[in-house]
Amino acid sequence: MDNDYTDRALAAWQKVRPDLDASSTEVVNRVVRLARHLEAGLDEVATSFGLSRKGDFDTLAALRRTVERGLSPTELAEAAMITTGGMTSRLDRLEQAGFIQRHVDPHDRRALLIHLTDGGMELVDSLFESSIARQRQFLEPLGSRDRATLTRLLRDLLLHFGDR
Repeated sequence: MDNDYTDRALAAWQKVRPDLDASSTEVVNRVVRLARHLEAGLDEVATSFGLSRKGDFDTLAALRRTVERGLSPTELAEAAMITTGGMTSRLDRLEQAGFIQRHVDPHDRRALLIHLTDGGMELVDSLFESSIARQRQFLEPLGSRDRATLTRLLRDLLLHFGDR
């Protein structure tokens, strides 16, 4: 079996701090490193469609899934796990590009709802197809049984942290 970066880092820690049980690092460090690889690949897909980053795609995708009613800027910020100020900047960028529109909420005139434009809908549909292809590529080294196990384990961890 080949050693990866985490194996080498843990071996080095074992030499300097043999008193610590750092076995949790075997999972956590690998998940963080894999997330970076996945984010970079998805950022690459987003930029190939003219978006500045994957976060823009995430926002458009959230709107696509709720196309009938739209979402408030606060709902979008919560879904993206960013501040409302960060979401405002993102929405400004997407509106300027012609992918979204802001509308007054018919149930609360003080609030806004964000909707996709036709161009935004076309973009997000094409981008989603490319994103799925990149994700399949990323998971190609795993068989279907391993993917199912990994899915279950990751879901269990996320549910533990309240990601519902």
